[in-house]
Amino acid sequence: RSYALGEHMFGEGLLATPVWWLTGEPILAYNSMLVLRLWVAAVAMFVFLLYVTRSPWAAFVGGLLFGLSPYRLTDPVHPFVHADLWVPLALLCVHRLYEGAGWRAALALGVTVSLTVLESIYPLVAAAIVLSVYTTALAIRFPARLPHVLPRIACALLLPVATAWYVLVPYLQMAATWAVLSGVRPVSGVLRDFWPGGLYFPGALLLVLAVLITVFFVYDLK
Repeated sequence: RSYALGEHMFGEGLLATPVWWLTGEPILAYNSMLVLRLWVAAVAMFVFLLYVTRSPWAAFVGGLLFGLSPYRLTDPVHPFVHADLWVPLALLCVHRLYEGAGWRAALALGVTVSLTVLESIYPLVAAAIVLSVYTTALAIRFPARLPHVLPRIACALLLPVATAWYVLVPYLQMAATWAVLSGVRPVSGVLRDFWPGGLYFPGALLLVLAVLITVFFVYDLK
């Protein structure tokens, strides 16, 4: 359980493994992982948006913006912090389930969320927020499909829960025993960065647009 001493980064390890097997060069494997994760993020968002919008141009722009986001490009030292590259595929799986897809889509949802768990706890928190909001919006839009969807989502979550138990519980036990997280800002301090005037505040105009898009999506206004 040496991974309990810091970020486990199993997800990054999976992407770096092929080059490591072929060359045995750790630096080359790490750099290839940094490039590959940009492609995975961009392609995943492209696939999701292409399915939802049916517009190749919208999917291309969305995939480009998501894959080449500034934090993903300028922070190669902490790839686990920005490792939300599998979230678009998870959103696609949820969307497909509400369209009537079967257990195959549920299994794909479990795998994609598990891959996010293998990255780090940071993208896992972000993924939980995005997936819960999107799933709630779909539930409001298609309430009659809840009996079909909920059992599949519940079963799909068993795999990421088991993965989280394996990779996160030892880390949390280590933190509780040795106080390795002492000095870290509380959640309330982090959330303050997203308020008006904070470092990560998206802007009033963007928030208004996001609310309008959500209203149109939920009520299917045209």
